[in-house]
Amino acid sequence: MPLLLFAICLVVMQGVAARTVRLTFTGVSNSGYQRLDSVLVENLTQGWSETLYFPDTVLTLSEAGLQQAFAGEVGLSAYPNPFRGSANVTVSAAESGMAELSLYNLAGQCVAHSRQFLVAGQNQFRISARNAGVCVLVVRTGSGNAVLKLLNSGSGGADAITGSGRVALMDKRTSAMTFQITDSMRFTGYATVDRARVESRWVVTPRLFSRTVELVFSNGTQGALKALFSVSRYKRVRFSQGNLQYSNIGTHAVMGDTMARGTWRFAANQWDTLGHDNDNADSLYPGWIDLFAWGTSGYNAKYPYMRDTNPANYGNGRYSIEGTNYDWGVYNAISNGGDAPNLWRTLTIDEWRYVLDERPDALQKFSYAVIDGIGGVVLLPDYWEMPQGISFVPRSGSMNRYSVEQWTLLEKNGAVFLPANGFCTGNPIHTCQVNIMGDYWTSSRNVVADPLSNNACEVNFSHHLINYMMISARFNGCNVRLVQDH
Repeated sequence: MPLLLFAICLVVMQGVAARTVRLTFTGVSNSGYQRLDSVLVENLTQGWSETLYFPDTVLTLSEAGLQQAFAGEVGLSAYPNPFRGSANVTVSAAESGMAELSLYNLAGQCVAHSRQFLVAGQNQFRISARNAGVCVLVVRTGSGNAVLKLLNSGSGGADAITGSGRVALMDKRTSAMTFQITDSMRFTGYATVDRARVESRWVVTPRLFSRTVELVFSNGTQGALKALFSVSRYKRVRFSQGNLQYSNIGTHAVMGDTMARGTWRFAANQWDTLGHDNDNADSLYPGWIDLFAWGTSGYNAKYPYMRDTNPANYGNGRYSIEGTNYDWGVYNAISNGGDAPNLWRTLTIDEWRYVLDERPDALQKFSYAVIDGIGGVVLLPDYWEMPQGISFVPRSGSMNRYSVEQWTLLEKNGAVFLPANGFCTGNPIHTCQVNIMGDYWTSSRNVVADPLSNNACEVNFSHHLINYMMISARFNGCNVRLVQDH
């Protein structure tokens, strides 16, 4: 009879064990444990989301198609499983009442037994197993039964079932949402660091199972703004603290463990621009410039002060500079941006499109603005809280005006500003549309209109509109705003 019972348990278990998963979330940073204010759980396949708020850190989900079939019965899960000596068990009951909990070994022998009163909802117990190997936990109540197979890899000292009572507040959340085993899931943590709201790196899994999910909070390197921007469904970035600038003075490290002439830096403030100083750009000019022809990182003699009017001479012929040494942030060390090569990069045209048009609430997260007399575009991050007493009117055609003090509050909450530094063209160089128009390079060549074109893609804006599909000759001088992958 015991062996028959064990065989029946295994058959029932196959229908029950896959029924639920239990996700436990932990926040960590360079300084150690980080308290989670909330956790966003997203099912990218089915398009639903669920948010846990402090002090909840555990979420139980049911597999689609099984939740209704077992309605009114008993839910059973264990963590960890496999376990070493002992494990925590959660029993979810549809109604209050007495229950019998029995632990069986591989031979079908009952090695531990306990009668407990269950309250409606989740109840927590702890099991211990003396011998390593497979064991089966059976829970019997007046409204239904549940069976769960467990694997013990060590000795718990004795076979036992201990503890009773409702699960503590931090373990109580059971979701009404369901999942399929192959759904793609994404988890994001939110915390407060130095009184600022920060997000963790994404954790994305294409297959859901019970686990502890570690959410890592990272501030990036020197020169990176804290807020995160989605540039695709699976990637986020931080913007640099200001536009890229170059001077012929000094030296800097480049890819390949060598040194090159000149110094690269980020502007000290997001609104800082050099405007008509770019008219002086040449190999002898000792000042700073911040408008560059496409792909002029200095690699392969494509110098940042180049103004050759043959577009085929920029970058690597007609190809994209994405991920190559022609990208300013890939090839060069930025003096106030970590001072090492390959820490930064230029966004592609598809990534700019996602920021401006495709991410959630994208059209509510950009607008034209003037900061202390400097015109440009404000971009709001994925997670955004408007500071008290400050307004923001979104979308093209809107005009927002901020003092430096007001912008400081917006920037602290993650806002990015792209100043309208104009663009330069021609040989000799002529800078125009300063404080009226902004032109920012992407790393993408023009492949939409003409695959053989010598043009490249840029993001162009004025106070009237933003065009993220602008095509420009590669010899034109445009702004460069680098990002860092999160």
